[in-house]
Amino acid sequence: MRLRVRVDGRDLHLPLAALAGVAECPALARVPAAPAWLLGVGELRGGLLPVADLAAAEAGSVAPSAPGPHVLLVEVRGQTMGFSVSDVSVEADDSAFSQAPEIAIQALAARLLKSAFMPPEDRGQTG
Repeated sequence: MRLRVRVDGRDLHLPLAALAGVAECPALARVPAAPAWLLGVGELRGGLLPVADLAAAEAGSVAPSAPGPHVLLVEVRGQTMGFSVSDVSVEADDSAFSQAPEIAIQALAARLLKSAFMPPEDRGQTG
């Protein structure tokens, strides 16, 4: 089974097993000097959750939209990250995804978690 999400007016899909869960988007507080794709942090299940705009993060856009009503929860090396999306549905028929691109959400989360907490001057550097 796969999860279909609506992001920035387009459908994307990902394996259901790649997610730690789906939740309502918590109230978010902006983080000073954070990358543009980081919408903020919110409280979820007693901890702080960084929430990214999935469209901005995936496309490398610098113009994030307002947070959607849902957050995809992805766990990477013991850290959980949220991705804001506007619509979520589970599809049992994989043929429904032939036209929708698949997102490697865990790899994206790992990259974003690493870069989000670097000093701003180091974000453009690799290594």
